[in-house]
Order: sequence, then C-alpha cells, then structure tokens
Amino acid sequence: ADVASRQAELAADTERLHSQAWRRTLADVGITVTEAEFTEHWTRRGGGILDYVEGQALALDADALRRRKADLYRALVESSARAMPGALALLRALHGHKRLALATSSYLESAEAVLERIAIGHFFEVIATRESTARHKPHPDVFLHVAARLGVSPAERLVLEDAEKGVL
Repeated sequence: ADVASRQAELAADTERLHSQAWRRTLADVGITVTEAEFTEHWTRRGGGILDYVEGQALALDADALRRRKADLYRALVESSARAMPGALALLRALHGHKRLALATSSYLESAEAVLERIAIGHFFEVIATRESTARHKPHPDVFLHVAARLGVSPAERLVLEDAEKGVL
C-alpha cells in the first residue's frame, strides 16, 4: 500500500496579490515599498507587518495595517485570484490516490478566500495556516504540523512548494 502523503502549497498565484495589498496599504499611510523590498521581507524572509514596522521604527499600528491589508487582499482575491499553471490538473490527478494537505503561511481568512475563489478546498484532508504554528516559513513547523495531523512521518511526505520561503 502506498502510505506516502502529498502536501501542496496553496496552488494559487497569491504572492502578487499579497504584494499589491501590502504595498497599497503602506502607500495609504505614506510608506513606499518597492516590489524588491516586498520580495525580500515578505517572500524570501517570511517576515510580517510587525517585523516590518519594528524594523523600520515606524509609529504605526501593525494590527490596523493587517486588517486594512486583509480587506484589500480579499477584494483582489475575489476579482483576480487564479490557480497556478497545472495546479488544478495535478490536484485532480492526485485526489483519491494520495492524501493531500495544504500548508500555507497565509492567515486562515486569506487562505479561505483563495480556496473558495478557485474551488480547491475539497481536495485537502488537512489545511494548516499561519495560525497553526508559532513559527512560520521558512521554518519547517507548518510542514511538521501537517505530517503530525496526517499521522505520517516527515519522510513519508512529498512537499510541493510554490514560494521561495517554503523552499528555504
């Protein structure tokens, strides 16, 4: 019997939407963040808004910024989120043959918006989000959490990753 489980990242092209939402949120309070700065802080290092506000010594409310960004992000998801090329075909091919789980650095609210928009939530036996673990990508905690929830060892999984911080 095949006991391997498969774990897929969100399988949607969401990094560009997160970038647009964060950059617009910060621009609204007078902070310009280039695409390169966004990529370095949020995508490569896996930093969040609190890290950014503290690192830049900004007198801004990180929670208020996060809420504003969440509203912008949801609107962007509803208007333009799409699956990564080949993701739907892969999920359909694996579903029913392999155990599938989702491990994302997104907050649950953001993940749910994408899952609903591209209609892929039903493929996953387990869904783990930013709230599932204390440390986030590039730390392996979310992947280990999913393995534990599936009842398999990390060696029994294959991770398909679409973000650089997850690969790291």
